[in-house]
Amino acid sequence: MPKTQNKPTSVLNYDPNLRWNTQTIKITLGTWDYRAERAVQVGGNCFGFSVLEAAFESLFEQIREENSVPDDCENDEICEENDFSILMHREHDGADLLCEPDQDDCEEWLKQLVIGMEIVDIQKDKP
Repeated sequence: MPKTQNKPTSVLNYDPNLRWNTQTIKITLGTWDYRAERAVQVGGNCFGFSVLEAAFESLFEQIREENSVPDDCENDEICEENDFSILMHREHDGADLLCEPDQDDCEEWLKQLVIGMEIVDIQKDKP
């Protein structure tokens, strides 16, 4: 397996004994050389991949809200009857790309755009 060139400046102390916490997850979306980064927070008493799954669900809901999709819409109705889009940016020339689903299932479309997820912070919830 090739070594990665990104070396973190500090290591996150991911304490598995930290019950009832809030974790911040950085989600990177990409297509071609366009990128969008989002940060979502997940609270509760879960760790690892469970947190990443919950973060994706939070991202999906966040994008629904940004696009003013009504709460009572089913997944296939979101794509057919409402705007559901994400703005991505290209670093080297500053170009933007508005990405929209080309299929009926917006959630599956969004999953295909995820190219990275990282838990970047964990904080114990205050009692």
